[in-house]
Amino acid sequence: MFKISYLLFGWGNETFHYLGKILKTEYLLARKRKPNTKKEDKNMMVICENYITAEQPSNWSEMVEHFHSRTKKHIELVNKYTTKILALNLPEIIEKQLLQEDHDCGKWIEPEYTPYIHLTWKYKTKGEYNPIEWQDKINQATFHHITKHRHHPEYWDSNVTINNLNLRNRDEPSGSIVDATKMPLTFIAAMMADWLAMSEEKNSDIRDWYDKNVNIRWAFTEDQTRLMKIIMNSI
Repeated sequence: MFKISYLLFGWGNETFHYLGKILKTEYLLARKRKPNTKKEDKNMMVICENYITAEQPSNWSEMVEHFHSRTKKHIELVNKYTTKILALNLPEIIEKQLLQEDHDCGKWIEPEYTPYIHLTWKYKTKGEYNPIEWQDKINQATFHHITKHRHHPEYWDSNVTINNLNLRNRDEPSGSIVDATKMPLTFIAAMMADWLAMSEEKNSDIRDWYDKNVNIRWAFTEDQTRLMKIIMNSI
């Protein structure tokens, strides 16, 4: 650990020095909460290795700042819409279960953290920044994210593979439908909070996303789609 810490935190480049301070703070906080856990040490090693071995863009510190601010803003919006959904007092939704959902927590650790910094900047620049050398890792990070977080339909399909993703454009259906029929209604509500948050961020209509993807990208039951429509029409 000392060797990697020395390489990272003693790096002469301003970008790596900036990242080093962020990572050192996060790591020390993690160790204070639960000292010397193998999981935290392993994650820190992966993050350090990514920054030490990869040549990042000259504006990397700006990219990191944008990722942090945008992700935090998104989570705030998800929480806002979660509150609005709970205010509907729908009997299908288990409030305690919905409130326990730690939205997008995986984006703060590897293997999602670094690829999502690149991906978030790509969205900000509307595709002008297009890191081809990172595309495989972005696809892998996306697949990891959607199969590890319960507000994504892919989590509930035991047969899902990375080929269910559109590897060229993650926002478009791939032509291979995901079976979301086992997704509990509480997590349908969590998914809707995510969709509503994204719609506000993009200043778009959630109904367009619904029409483009429901029973095309993801297969849902009538009960699931009924709940989606109630939420869409009520908020």
